[in-house]
Amino acid sequence: MSADRPAPHHQPRQPDCAVITPIGPGHQQLAAEARDSVAAAFAEDPGIFANWQWIAIDDGEGRLGRSKARNQGVARAAASGVPWLFFLDADDLMDRHAFRNHARHADAVDGLWGMISAFSAATPEPELRPGQLGPTDDLLLIVLNDPFLTLQMGHFVRTSVALAHPFDERLDTGEDFDYYLRVWSDGRCRKIDHPLFHNRRGTHAGGPRSLGASRWRAAVREHLARASRRLEIVATVEHRGTRLVFHIDDPVADFQQELIRGRLPRSEELDRVLGLLPPRPRILLVGGCEVGPSAAFYAHFAHPEAQTWLLCPSDALGDALDPDAPPCPRRSVGGPRPGHLPSGERWDLVHLEHPGQSLDWLASLEAAVDEQSLIYLELAADELAPFRDLCKRGCWQPLEMMRGERRQAVLVRRHPARDPIRDSAQADAVP
Repeated sequence: MSADRPAPHHQPRQPDCAVITPIGPGHQQLAAEARDSVAAAFAEDPGIFANWQWIAIDDGEGRLGRSKARNQGVARAAASGVPWLFFLDADDLMDRHAFRNHARHADAVDGLWGMISAFSAATPEPELRPGQLGPTDDLLLIVLNDPFLTLQMGHFVRTSVALAHPFDERLDTGEDFDYYLRVWSDGRCRKIDHPLFHNRRGTHAGGPRSLGASRWRAAVREHLARASRRLEIVATVEHRGTRLVFHIDDPVADFQQELIRGRLPRSEELDRVLGLLPPRPRILLVGGCEVGPSAAFYAHFAHPEAQTWLLCPSDALGDALDPDAPPCPRRSVGGPRPGHLPSGERWDLVHLEHPGQSLDWLASLEAAVDEQSLIYLELAADELAPFRDLCKRGCWQPLEMMRGERRQAVLVRRHPARDPIRDSAQADAVP
């Protein structure tokens, strides 16, 4: 080679990207649109890739399920030596800048997600989902936020990572978040401020292994609960100058979302209730698995000589109640059932935190409380009308309606004497 000729410069070989698309029942035609969207994005800007290949897994009868179909696609991509994957459902479309946006982060991540974007026949122009979690690389934020507002399936991931974290083929729903949480726990993952794909609403595939949105949310809730316990997440709230610490073990639950945002659930309503009680009150707190914050409230903020009975499941206090809280003088821990109350006791306040069972509990209290006792109860939406009817029959006198951000409660007491006209007027005042 002549000394005056420069040596040829060899660019490192650019990798390929495999796009994995399970094709479920009724999605064959939509899958062609998904493939065309990938071709359009690659033509717009290929990013770091020399080429792309489409790995379509035919599951037209829906018997494989999404998890097994995706795992088969990963295995085929790995066999061909492709270092990067993109998961694209058959009814969705890749964003035209997906490869370009991946290139900006490729060296720093093992998995890349984008903002959630959706379209439909009624709204063909894609729109970002309002209220969603913004750009982040923090697993904690993925766990603590509403899963509907954090991640969706369309994402880039290194093939080696997908092989290490296969989709759980036993799961027919929630398999997406089970996978996300494992990948985010072990790899370098990021959500960026641009969408990588657009979700098509209203075209969910059917089949024998297809489940609905409510089942998905219940399954994801379990995955997030396990992740929060593994991460040992705590929330700190302050009320009346007192700092309280709670363990977060079910971040999808409404009351734990309030704790995460630094608010003590029911504190404003219960402050008003405490102001109506005599000195050294006797309090019975009845509740389910979400009763911990209310137990902490009474332990910290009721009169120092208050006597408090707790009737709740045995696991309702361990994770939720601040371990530094003053102990309640009396505690009856067990699965509460209407009509099963501590006998021979008189209470100044009975706090019923059992939406859906409030009216059953109220009926069981008619012979167990006197006219001076206050009853704080939370009502489910379908209990409001029956509660109004109960008040009209003169059994209970509503004193105050209390609306929190996520609940509706009422303060009542037994009528000192029945007056049908007065009873009806007070009942009509219940919204």
